[in-house]
Amino acid sequence: MRTPQEYMKLRQQIKYGKKHKTAICYMCHVPQVNDLLHPMFTGAGGKACQYPDCIVPLVLVIHYNTSLRLRASQHFKTRWNGMGAFVEWLNGAPVGEECSKTTELFLWYFRAC
Repeated sequence: MRTPQEYMKLRQQIKYGKKHKTAICYMCHVPQVNDLLHPMFTGAGGKACQYPDCIVPLVLVIHYNTSLRLRASQHFKTRWNGMGAFVEWLNGAPVGEECSKTTELFLWYFRAC
C-alpha cells in the first residue's frame, strides 16, 4: 500500500449488491455465511466487526506488487490495466464458490503463496 488515502479510496469503491451471494461486511469484507466467520450484522456502523480492514489491505498489496498481480491475473484469466480495471473486476460477480471477487483474490493469495 502506498498511502492510506489510496487504501481508503479503494475501500470506498468496492461495492456489493445482488450479484453477490450473501451480505458482506464493508469493514472487513468478510461475507456473512455463519456466526463463526463473522457475527451477524447489526447495522451499528461496523461496530460489531471484530477485524476491520483485514482483506482489502492485502488486495491492494496484490495490485501494487507486480509479481503478485501478474500471478493473480493469470490465475483469474484477466488483465488489470490500472486501478479502475482492478476495481471493476473486484466489483464483478464471483465465479467460484466464494461470495465475492475480493474474497476469491484473498483466498487465492493464501493458497498460492
